[in-house]
Amino acid sequence: MSRRCVFLDRDGVINVKLEGSYVRSWAEFQFFPAIFAWVRLFNALDFPVVVVTNKRGVAIGKMTHSDVARNQSML
Repeated sequence: MSRRCVFLDRDGVINVKLEGSYVRSWAEFQFFPAIFAWVRLFNALDFPVVVVTNKRGVAIGKMTHSDVARNQSML
């Protein structure tokens, strides 16, 4: 049986991207206000919501895997 779901990218969809930088801590994280209504809507439609992020900041050396692990509870 197949089931539809929604994949949401973190940076730029769930939270505001930092111009010229990357969100590295909760202090820098700012939710888009509408994201909560969207997630409620998808839940009401019985669509699981999956948050994805590619952590490009690690790939280009702006942060380390350790930095990500310290903030793993971030969306």
